Amino acid sequence: MSDIPLDVYREILLRLPAVSLFRLRAVSKRWRDVIDDPCFVKAHINNNQFSSNCNTIIFRNLTGPPFCPLYYFDLADLNLTNGPQTIPATPLNPTPSELSRLPCLPVAACNGLILITPQFRNRIIPESRGEREIYCDPEGTWEIWNPITHERLMLPQLRFNSQLVGFGLGYDYAADDYKVVWIDYDVNDKSLSQTHVYSLKSDSWRTIGNCPFNYWGRSIRFHALSERRNIQQGVYLKGALHWVSNDEIIVFHVGTENYGQLELPPSQTRMRKKSMQLDALGGCLCLSYYIDECPLGGSKNSDYAWVHFDVWVMSDYGSQDSWIKLFELRGVDVMYTYGFIRPVAYMKNKNGVLLQSNSSGLFWFDVWSNSLKEVTIHGICKVLGNYSAQIFVGSLFRLHDSCGRVAASKGRMRKREMTMQMDDTK
Repeated sequence: MSDIPLDVYREILLRLPAVSLFRLRAVSKRWRDVIDDPCFVKAHINNNQFSSNCNTIIFRNLTGPPFCPLYYFDLADLNLTNGPQTIPATPLNPTPSELSRLPCLPVAACNGLILITPQFRNRIIPESRGEREIYCDPEGTWEIWNPITHERLMLPQLRFNSQLVGFGLGYDYAADDYKVVWIDYDVNDKSLSQTHVYSLKSDSWRTIGNCPFNYWGRSIRFHALSERRNIQQGVYLKGALHWVSNDEIIVFHVGTENYGQLELPPSQTRMRKKSMQLDALGGCLCLSYYIDECPLGGSKNSDYAWVHFDVWVMSDYGSQDSWIKLFELRGVDVMYTYGFIRPVAYMKNKNGVLLQSNSSGLFWFDVWSNSLKEVTIHGICKVLGNYSAQIFVGSLFRLHDSCGRVAASKGRMRKREMTMQMDDTK
């Protein structure tokens, strides 16, 4: 390939997935130099971010042991015939220590980086009126992990006498910096909230002030697929992190570090919604939930009341009028047949949605025919069919090359080397 012009050669490599590029680094020094170039890495991230062909899904067993393997597959491999939907999967091969820290999917992710959170424990605090409330108190360390390059970066400790209610990982385009956002409130005064931001470049936390939207004061029952139903992880899209409350979608702009809000789908604010879930689907903000409607002769406290599952997408980001109901599932047996459902990925060219069920595994929903088909993963035992999954855009981003702490350490090492060289010449 030495006779191929470098720009053409580079353009071909830009179209390959990150997991393939990482393996191709071993082919030759020329390939490695091109693939490791920071400009190429950034161009590859941008190319994938704005591409509609990112259909890589990572998944693992929802209730399996800590070292349950992590796999990936491409939605384009679905045959979409009338028969069973079977798809091949490939192990991502993270190390055991990486897997031991990875919670059930979905996890907070941005540009191929995954935010690994510590385990959470319940802390019971007596209230003045004699009642008790349960708080999830973060323990341990937070890390940013790139499963393609196997790099892990431990974040500085952040400890407060507070209740964590929201977090997320996002990218600041203007500063070319990755940021972790942590929102909490004072356990002794729930009206007081704070927002903390970690910057990868500076390798430090800053407290930037209160969150103006007290969404934990208007608590909702979060999705049962989540490990921590009273803690929300932000959905990163369009340079911002998003969380959902009963009344609005809360937005944190990663670049300006300002809050905003988006309205819920029309005529939905007063409906009895349960298990609301916010996702990014096909490059659009997606809201899914069950509607609490009691069938004739039924009890309002019965699970049979959860008869509608609706999925909405905001086709034009920021425009309230652009909310479109993508599809709905109806019938009193929805909860009993499929359990809790969340959309994982949307393929416009195939007009279908990959769904994850907490009781039945993965399904392909055809929007045109309004039909569901179970998706079987080839080569994986059916016993492990209860998957947790999310769409994943891999990258070759080097964490240690961008971290302020590591950069400062490398600078000191270079300075010492130069000093030693100067001493040797004397």
